[in-house]
Order: sequence, then C-alpha cells, then structure tokens
Amino acid sequence: MHSAVNYKRVDAIDAMRGLAAIAVVLYHARVEFWAGLSAVWRTYGITIWPDALIGYASAPFSFGWFGVQVFFVLSGYCIHRRASQQFAASDQVAVDWLLFYKRRALRIYPVYLAALMLTFLVSHIEFLRGVEIRDVDRSAYAFFVSVLSLQGIIAPMYSWNGVFWTLSIEIHLYLFYPIVYFISKKFGAYAMLIASAAISTVYVGLDFFFRWTEANPFAFGVTPIFFAFLFMWTFGAYIAECESSRGRLPHGIWWWGLSIICAVTGGIALDGSQWGRSTSVLSCLPLTIAAGAFVILGLRLGQLRRPCVEFCLSSLASIGIFSFSIYATHVVTFHVLKLFGLPIGSHSLAGALTATLASVVFGYTLYLFVERPAITMATRIK
Repeated sequence: MHSAVNYKRVDAIDAMRGLAAIAVVLYHARVEFWAGLSAVWRTYGITIWPDALIGYASAPFSFGWFGVQVFFVLSGYCIHRRASQQFAASDQVAVDWLLFYKRRALRIYPVYLAALMLTFLVSHIEFLRGVEIRDVDRSAYAFFVSVLSLQGIIAPMYSWNGVFWTLSIEIHLYLFYPIVYFISKKFGAYAMLIASAAISTVYVGLDFFFRWTEANPFAFGVTPIFFAFLFMWTFGAYIAECESSRGRLPHGIWWWGLSIICAVTGGIALDGSQWGRSTSVLSCLPLTIAAGAFVILGLRLGQLRRPCVEFCLSSLASIGIFSFSIYATHVVTFHVLKLFGLPIGSHSLAGALTATLASVVFGYTLYLFVERPAITMATRIK
C-alpha cells in the first residue's frame, strides 16, 4: 500500500469502527437480553418459525468479541499514521509530546468520564431500587482508581461496566507510544513490529507460565496489562507504515490462510476459561494476525469504486464516527433498559436488537454533547 492509493481513508476506517462497535454491542446484548442459540434450539428445534430462523441466522453475533481486537489495530493505525507519513518525507521529525497527550486526553477522557458518571448514576438508582447485582464494587475507591485508569491492577473494575478494561489498556498504550515511535524512527517499521511482537510474546508466555492474570484478584477482561496487546496495537501502526511505503504488507494465499487459522485458534484460546484465565491471554498473539488481516481487507475494500461497496462503507462510517461513545456507554444503556423492564434472557432476539438500537441512539446523543465538542477543542490546541 502506498500513500498515493485511491481510497477514501475516512470511510474505510470509520466503517470498520462502526462495524466493530455494532459487533461488540450485539455480542453483549445477546448475553443480557437473549437466551442464545442453545435455548432457541431447545425451544424450537428444526422449524421454519420466524423467531427460530432469526435466532439461527444470528449465530455470527456470538463472535462480536472480535470487534475489540479490531479496535486495537485501528487505534494503532490512526495514532501512528501521521508519524509514518512524516518519516517517509523526512528524517528530521520531532514530536511535541505535551501537545500529543493533551489531544489524546481530550479525545478519550471526556467520554470516558461521562461513561463513569453515568455508570455511577444508574448503579446508584439500581441500589436504591434494591436491584441485586453480584460481584461488583461500587466503592469510591474503585471509582477513583478507574479515573486513574488503573482498574484491574490495584482495584476491581468499578461497578458493572466491563468495557472499561479496554479503555485503561488503550490509555496505557498511549503512554508507551513514545518508545514505539522512537524504534520506528530510529530503526524502521520492521524493527518496530518485531520489537513489539517480542515484548508481547514474552509477556504472554510469562503470564501463562506463572498464571499472573489468574493470581490477580482484580483482573477483568482478558488481562489488565497492556503488554499483551502491544503487538496488536503496533500491527496497526505497521499497516500505517506500509501505507507510507516504509514496509510491506503480508499478502498471498499463505497470509490469508494463516489469518483464518489464527482467528480460529485465537477464538478457542479466548474461550479457554476451562483451562484457566491465563489461557485467554494467549489469544492476543493469534488474534493480532486475524484482526490485522481484517483491517487490511477493509482498507482494500475502501479502494473499490463500486456503488454497493461505497454505500455500505458510508453507512457504517456514519456510525463509526461516534463508535467510541457507543462502546463506552452501551452497557449503561442495557441497565437503563432493564430498569424500564426490557425482558432479560427471553427466547426472542427482539430484546437484543432493541438494546442495540437504543445503544446507538444513546451513543449518538453522547457524541453530540460530549465527544464532538471535545474533538473540536482538541483540534484547536496549538
């Protein structure tokens, strides 16, 4: 991929963001509001009843967790894209890191803090109504730790908004980015990718051997330590380097075959809780290849000039623009819907689809009042 390729970068990237956000929301919604495929089978068996057919057709929703890995690759791509273009143009490049972190803070924290406050508000209403939710920490200490993005490391996740584990990892990756930037600038794109792969592999191996994630009483999600996701994030940065002709993307049948194998093995490892939680950490390595292949494919689709492709990309891109707000608050939306009596664990997929639509609407509202003003403010900082 070269810098002169003819594709709408914004539509392609935002379309993948939109698709990833919807996939994650559907994945969580089916857990909260739908009994799942096994219950549909027990209830209907082989039939042409519409509810059953819709239920069986929704099988891909169970793989919506893959949206998280896609988000990490896209993040690395977007963060490093400008730097890769500058490296390709000149060796004399400098970064104002204070400006970088000011803009990143404005990009992440307003939505993040809004999601935390909404979680606190809805959680408190549930407490007043006597709603029993097990294994959650509503303490002020857990809230403060989450503000510092240290949840899962020195304190439990605050309340029930489980998506916060990925936001803390994202922030930690930003803090590590100067090292990635230096390696890329000094030694090139391949060195950057190899170094990050080595760090992630060593960490994942040590975690699996010593069972660090299982021993951590506060761990949530795959792992609260960002090193496992460094390779995944940096793979996105490497794609940006290839776009600027500083590297070469993998291609050919062997690459796409490897990507499919990695998607399968990564999914098995991610779902390997029966072998211990640290098994899930192993998934970060193969899923890096799978998510990277997905992003590369998405960028190539963005080059096509076919009306149907452009329509799909632009439609998804319209959601991708506010995908962060959707992702950060969709669990809050679920709990609000529960307070209003939306059925939980029914045999109909209607509840999950309703919750997904409500999450998109609420996410767009938050985007209008919080995320978009913050982005505008970040662009004005000099």
